[in-house]
Amino acid sequence: STLGIGIKVFERMQEVQTLTEQSRYGEAMAAVESLLAQSKLNNYEKAQTLSLKGNIYFHQDDLTRARETFETALA
Repeated sequence: STLGIGIKVFERMQEVQTLTEQSRYGEAMAAVESLLAQSKLNNYEKAQTLSLKGNIYFHQDDLTRARETFETALA
């Protein structure tokens, strides 16, 4: 869909969230980077995916990278 989040992207985002909650940060980051590499993401999907990436950094106490990633998501 052009607005909102497509089902396939949503499912991948759920996977990233689950991996993050399980403290499987390397796998979560690989999945989020794979999502971000897709040129077909709309702006909303990209912002939400960047927010997930920031959340991974936050959970690893990398607050500088978390802040930078959240700021990019909001730009």
